[in-house]
Amino acid sequence: MLTPLTSRRVEVTAAAAIPVAVDGEALKLPTPVVRTVRPRALCVLAPRDGQGAAPPEPPLDRRRIVTLVLGRSGRVEG
Repeated sequence: MLTPLTSRRVEVTAAAAIPVAVDGEALKLPTPVVRTVRPRALCVLAPRDGQGAAPPEPPLDRRRIVTLVLGRSGRVEG
């Protein structure tokens, strides 16, 4: 499953220079590599469990949220 994310700025950090492709040309750039991005102009695919990837957020428990908002009985008293 892919998780779409949006950002106007991308920063890649690593212990050493990283291989990149710019307009079809293979380069090695020192890190951090920081770039600004126009909306919808860049698509990046990266492994979800790649090195340095943040752990996924736990699934949203809607029933628990309703219980917390409305109280233990699950209904509004009035």
